[in-house]
Amino acid sequence: MGDASDNIPGLPGVGEKTAKKFLAAYGSMENLFEHTHELKGKMKEKIEANKELGLLSKKLATIMLDVPVEFNAKDFELDQPDIPKVTEIFEELEFRRLIDNFTKTFAVKTEDASTETATKSTENKATPKEEASAGAGQFSLFGGDPANVTEVVTEHTRKTAENTSHFYQSVAEGMGTKLFLKNLMSQTSVCFDTETTGLNPLTAELVGISFSWETGKGFYLPVPEDKTEAQALIEQVRPFFESESIEKIGQNLKYDIKVLAKYNIEVRGKLFDTMLAHYLINPDMRHNMDILAETYLNYTPISITELIGKKGKNQLSMRDVPLEKQTEYAVEDADITLQLKEHFTNELGEAILKNYSMRLKSRYFVCLPPWN
Repeated sequence: MGDASDNIPGLPGVGEKTAKKFLAAYGSMENLFEHTHELKGKMKEKIEANKELGLLSKKLATIMLDVPVEFNAKDFELDQPDIPKVTEIFEELEFRRLIDNFTKTFAVKTEDASTETATKSTENKATPKEEASAGAGQFSLFGGDPANVTEVVTEHTRKTAENTSHFYQSVAEGMGTKLFLKNLMSQTSVCFDTETTGLNPLTAELVGISFSWETGKGFYLPVPEDKTEAQALIEQVRPFFESESIEKIGQNLKYDIKVLAKYNIEVRGKLFDTMLAHYLINPDMRHNMDILAETYLNYTPISITELIGKKGKNQLSMRDVPLEKQTEYAVEDADITLQLKEHFTNELGEAILKNYSMRLKSRYFVCLPPWN
């Protein structure tokens, strides 16, 4: 088998299963070609006709261990830069965020060097962890918050749904829905997230909607597959979405708004999009929810591939996922987005936040096509 990404052609007609079979039977490419008389039919013809291609593929895939490479660890050590000169260049180029990160990184390095001896002699004690600045996440160019510079965060130390206390509940039909809606309408700020059958908002259908207005808690409202029943349920939630007094929070709200527009729902009131908020805070970083959660909340969300599998013909639809798993995944998204909003609000500052809130709604609806 070949590898198109590395331009390794491989043997035509030989996939992973066949390659493993040949490897177990013959041990090497050369030995396979010496025993082609044991093969049959089209496979024998393809192997014999592409002998040179097979040997070339092996050569391209072989890792050379006898390359004369000289390595001196000192050549790769990070030297202390000329901070005033670098700062002057950054200021001239208006690299404001890089100036902050650069100054924090090398200022902390100096402090660490002077306090290293004292640190070694003291007993290790648990200390309260300071919150990381949203603009100085672990994916920034020069590093993170000074308070966290000595802390190594790995997947094993991150929080997950399995080790974090939470209460995620699906909303039952009938009286359960009525009680939920009554509670929903009494809130002043709610995070919501739509679960759909696809990524294209113009063709995707609603599978469910999650809501959260308190950290660690949330609700999932399953939407029936039948369009008439689905529309009837959405009509019950219409007062929430069209309420001017309830703030709506979301991650990439543009998608949710377009999906809801298919059900003749117009999302009104103050909007807060964590994806756009983070762009204002740190435009050079990626803005998807999983990365934001790991960076700012030290939390790894449930992967969508755990629910529906990898892309391909065998990938499931969200409708195929059991309700219990839908609830955990969907409400977690709303809960995490709510926590990100609370984190980012402090970073945006009053001036940016007011300007953002005023412009956000008009930006979204300019993007929306007319709906009949």
